Amino acid sequence: MSNSILLEMQKQSIDVRPENFICQHCKNYKGGCTCGKNVFIAFVGANMSDCGLYQHGKRCPHCGLRL
Repeated sequence: MSNSILLEMQKQSIDVRPENFICQHCKNYKGGCTCGKNVFIAFVGANMSDCGLYQHGKRCPHCGLRL
């Protein structure tokens, strides 16, 4: 299991740019190292541009969560 985590960390470390970190705009992301769909996120700013579970969410003006 640790090998798959290390491989995923390597994959997410390639081409790290702010525009590749799409989790912060996804309605499944609540912070931390996993999202609501149980996808592993190695670090803030990881390249998650290939995530197939991404769903764009709109920010709630009251609580700040993505809906």
